[in-house]
Amino acid sequence: MGDPRLYSAILVPTRTPEAAAREIRRVAPRHSRLAEVLLVYSGLGKPFGDPAYDPVYAAAAEVGLPIALHVGAELTCGAGRAMIGGMAGSRLEMHAVASQPSLHRPVSLITHGTFVKYSSLKLMLSEVGVAWIPWPMFALDAQYPILRVESPWASSFPARPSASTCG
Repeated sequence: MGDPRLYSAILVPTRTPEAAAREIRRVAPRHSRLAEVLLVYSGLGKPFGDPAYDPVYAAAAEVGLPIALHVGAELTCGAGRAMIGGMAGSRLEMHAVASQPSLHRPVSLITHGTFVKYSSLKLMLSEVGVAWIPWPMFALDAQYPILRVESPWASSFPARPSASTCG
């Protein structure tokens, strides 16, 4: 047996979500030291909340492993379409905007209803910090009354308090 402090991840092929789901179901029961299903790059060029990735989330929820999203591949693997404004032109620029896909990923999962469809699914964000999290949450709350029709599942959430009822 190896070092008891070491765990591993299932790195899945995001270009083929059905194959990724099969791999999760194949590997997870055989290895007790798996900590996560790791998604690094959106191989389909779609946000991770897109229903195309539902097979991955269904399998992860089924085996009880969280989804871990790691930032970086969009910045270095030629997926400039994932970056607003195109690819970074230098490492300095790349590191300065690394949080951009990190911000989009959980928002995409929320607005596409991933956590409603798979209520036991857990999410981990790797190497992205947390200081940026309040901004998209406030933005989602602010836009909810106007744009909730775009996310029909959101009607299952309780009504948000208005600013006049706070405090």
